[in-house]
Amino acid sequence: MFNATMLAENRHTVLRRPLDALKIKNFRTFTFTELVDVQAAADILTHDIMPIVRMTRRVAWPSLCDAMAEWMVQFETTRARVLRIERTSWRQHEQIYKDNVLGVCLRMRWAREVWIRAHFDRLCKQFQVETAVDLSCALRACMEKDDSIVYVGFSFTSKRPYYGMVHNRAPHQRWQEHWRAILQHGSGMAVEKEQKYMFMSQHGGAAKWHFLPYITCGQVIPVLKLKTLESRIIDVSQLSESHSISSSTAHIGAGWQKEFACARSGSR
Repeated sequence: MFNATMLAENRHTVLRRPLDALKIKNFRTFTFTELVDVQAAADILTHDIMPIVRMTRRVAWPSLCDAMAEWMVQFETTRARVLRIERTSWRQHEQIYKDNVLGVCLRMRWAREVWIRAHFDRLCKQFQVETAVDLSCALRACMEKDDSIVYVGFSFTSKRPYYGMVHNRAPHQRWQEHWRAILQHGSGMAVEKEQKYMFMSQHGGAAKWHFLPYITCGQVIPVLKLKTLESRIIDVSQLSESHSISSSTAHIGAGWQKEFACARSGSR
């Protein structure tokens, strides 16, 4: 019988099976970094944090995941009421969207789905943060600037994200164009059919698609340089579909970072 407590206390124990490491981790309580996001989730859900703090991951994790999934359903329902093909208050939707970025990050953080947690891990690596709280702050800061960025669009019901770019304007203006196009394709009002919007409308619709900054240049760079960065990200995606829906991507490595540095220096 597997004794997780005994193995966790013995630092010299050799784990013969990869799953043993996961079992040990699940029997531990949350780390300080994780507790930051546990507290944030408790605040959003208006739950008492103390019972969760005392729980092991094995007990608390499913509860957090289910609670944040339920929160997301309510959030997307609220968005759906605002995102109407007949008349959409884009100013109201923008405020609702920005006010709930932390909730979206926590939904990715506390997710049963491995591919959703992968979204969270990649964003944390790109922005060099460890918590959903810090990630949401970084994302909100990017949303308030008119810098050059590459962004990711994703849904919690589809494993296939979308990557695009914004050059010298507010990111939300570009995302608003996406949401409007998804609504038009979903209602049959689109004049010209586009594959990416047909896919998004068939997989949840506008209210279930979220767009977040993925890479920020910190300034406005030449549009050709930005397009190169966007292309590199799409290229490293598995089963890339060029400016359409692409599958999951890995963290951009040293080769891209070098090119990114050159792009920034070349814009000065």
